[in-house]
Amino acid sequence: MKEIMPKILFSVGVIAVVLFISHCGSAAYGRFDVVQSSGNSDINREIIQFSDGTGIPDGYEYVTTAVFNTRSMLIYRCGRGTMIAEARKATFRAGGDAFRLYDVKPPNMITEYCFSGNILILRLKTVDE
Repeated sequence: MKEIMPKILFSVGVIAVVLFISHCGSAAYGRFDVVQSSGNSDINREIIQFSDGTGIPDGYEYVTTAVFNTRSMLIYRCGRGTMIAEARKATFRAGGDAFRLYDVKPPNMITEYCFSGNILILRLKTVDE
């Protein structure tokens, strides 16, 4: 038994490393998961980014909120720039015209290696006749 124990421990270690790497590679960047809306689908429309906060600017209405998810322990594509780019995509998918980030937290390099935060997706109010 003494001779087989190092081989078993080595095998368990290899399996753990393989599982860790496959988990990290499966979603190695942050993104917002938003249910697609039947809203404005004009691919050329401009998406406006308001300064961070939770207030809804005049002329806009609330659409939805989402969380910036990073399902990875890798430091890859999860900085603030990626979070903003993903927020633009999420706003478009949700049918919004503008967004605002809030509760943004930078990485602390101890427990979190990526930015995290939420997005408030907004749409221009329509004038009812």
